[in-house]
Amino acid sequence: MRRPNGRMLLGGAARLGVFAVIAGAFACAGGVLLGAVLHEGARRGIAIGLYLTGSALAGFGFLLGSRPPVRGRGADAGFFSAFTGQFKGAGGVRWATRDEHQQAMNLPAILLTVGVGLLLVGVSVDTRH
Repeated sequence: MRRPNGRMLLGGAARLGVFAVIAGAFACAGGVLLGAVLHEGARRGIAIGLYLTGSALAGFGFLLGSRPPVRGRGADAGFFSAFTGQFKGAGGVRWATRDEHQQAMNLPAILLTVGVGLLLVGVSVDTRH
């Protein structure tokens, strides 16, 4: 495994920032539309959109982080088969590889970070607190 250098960390921070900005823009656009439907102000609608998107990302990150360390061997072993214990095909199960373990830790961390960040921005924008 390579040690991260400054350039690698800067690139990762840039990708995280782009993801956070895209998620925030999606949340704000959806929130403005939802605010118009609910006859709320634009600021309150944006806060609601940030709440919904942030909680969805954080919840999905939590679900991804709680996956078991076994994977299906068959080509048709899906994501939810690990949760239900119903592995299709004759392949059975196998332990996750090192790369799969790292991905199982990294992706939920990103989703939780962006989700909690959107929730905090939503609290600061909300006019009802």
